Amino acid sequence: MEQQKSPFGLFLTLITIAFVLFFLDKGGFLSFFRGGLGKVFSPVAYEIHSLNSFPLFSSGEVKKLTDERNDLQGKVVELARLKKENEELRLQLDVLGVTPKIREKNLLSARVLSSSHFFIIDKGSNDGIKLNGSVIYKNVFVGKIVAVDKATSRVLLPTDEGSTIAVKTVENQAKGLVHLDNQDTILSEVTLSEKLSEGDALVTIGDLDEHGIGILPDLVVGKISQIHKSSDKLSQEAKFTPAVNYQNLTNVFVLF
Repeated sequence: MEQQKSPFGLFLTLITIAFVLFFLDKGGFLSFFRGGLGKVFSPVAYEIHSLNSFPLFSSGEVKKLTDERNDLQGKVVELARLKKENEELRLQLDVLGVTPKIREKNLLSARVLSSSHFFIIDKGSNDGIKLNGSVIYKNVFVGKIVAVDKATSRVLLPTDEGSTIAVKTVENQAKGLVHLDNQDTILSEVTLSEKLSEGDALVTIGDLDEHGIGILPDLVVGKISQIHKSSDKLSQEAKFTPAVNYQNLTNVFVLF
């Protein structure tokens, strides 16, 4: 049987090879191999060094390209927003087309900037917005303009404190007022002779001034729920449910 080489013998062999290569290198016998390998790999090394020494773009050009890319991305976002607004405007015009009184008014699209505490839109006096103008979404009354700045306006919602809207029911034409009372929005001031029905829709009666500014008639406000008599038993009251969730609105339209 062939004897296995001992680890010590292998160690001695490696040490011997290392010494031989060392003395050959000192004597210049390995210079030929070095030169040959250098000729093979030097063009590659040169190209790599050239790429590092001369980048494709200078720092100024890179910054310019980055700025242009960011500008294009911003334009894409803006075009998408305008496309959405145009689609909503066409839908809004289709809804308003069945209401001649609304069709005659000016219509302006506006984005909702805030709805957490105050309802703020991104249109103001620079856009022709005036106090008391109606704000709508489709055929729904969202509120009226109560404060106007150059670029923004504040909208008073039917559920806000200080808001009082004259309304009527669609089914029986019963008239009353929608306003906030003890944290609940209610329909009040409905005479006992009027008939109220739970789920019946409420629409605006209308309140326009001599210039045609104000609340237009026949805009949906909400619906009736939980009918009961007033505390003095002289009239009827009911809880009011808005037609839309105001905090979910992103775009609305101003009639002015």
